[in-house]
Amino acid sequence: MSAERPKVLIVYYTYSLQTGLAAEAMGAELEKRGAEVTKARIELTDPRWEKRFRTVPMKFPLWHIVGMLPPQIRQLTGEIRIPPEAQRGGYDLVVVGSPTWWLRLSLPMRSYLKSAEAKSVFAGTPFSAYSTSRRYWRGTVRDIRAMGKANGGTYLDQTHFVAYGNQVTSMMSWLSYMSGIAIFNKLLRLPPANLEDDYEHQAQDYINGIADRAFGAPSLVRPTTAPAASSGAG
Repeated sequence: MSAERPKVLIVYYTYSLQTGLAAEAMGAELEKRGAEVTKARIELTDPRWEKRFRTVPMKFPLWHIVGMLPPQIRQLTGEIRIPPEAQRGGYDLVVVGSPTWWLRLSLPMRSYLKSAEAKSVFAGTPFSAYSTSRRYWRGTVRDIRAMGKANGGTYLDQTHFVAYGNQVTSMMSWLSYMSGIAIFNKLLRLPPANLEDDYEHQAQDYINGIADRAFGAPSLVRPTTAPAASSGAG
């Protein structure tokens, strides 16, 4: 472990940016503790599926979602772009984030966790998992836990972040948002198509608990700069 500045990798896949928002909140909190944080976003480049995710808004979002059901059921992997920072080890903690696709870990993140690069990152390193979904997040974090341990990592804990609304209204709101016809959200009185407002507080509480277990209490992590003044949030 690093003597004064623990090194943390937050590796994630995001398309609608919600998983990325959680990654940003965790990274900011870790930096307040004096950690050196690296964020690495996995990109799907496989020609079989990447066209579905090129743009926002997308045409016929429901069709794109249904189209990913077969590869998800078969737990396939595909071609991805892995940032250089997520190809090598040397971290004191790895945090893995992924949306849930059809009850399981998303194909891009599964592809990463089964790669040779991930083995280098996870070997002998504590890691944690998080998912952005509503009801069916358990399959995602279960997959991350199993594959991270298979890569030689030490599993610590998990959490999940949810969007506004219930299972039905949340999905309707997301489809409306992804189609670029957000006016339906107002007409149908749908909830916002993003994470609930307390996601930042949840991310801060969660990552502080993980950091305490991975590299000690905050007093043991010596910031290289003076801590920022408290905003009163969290």
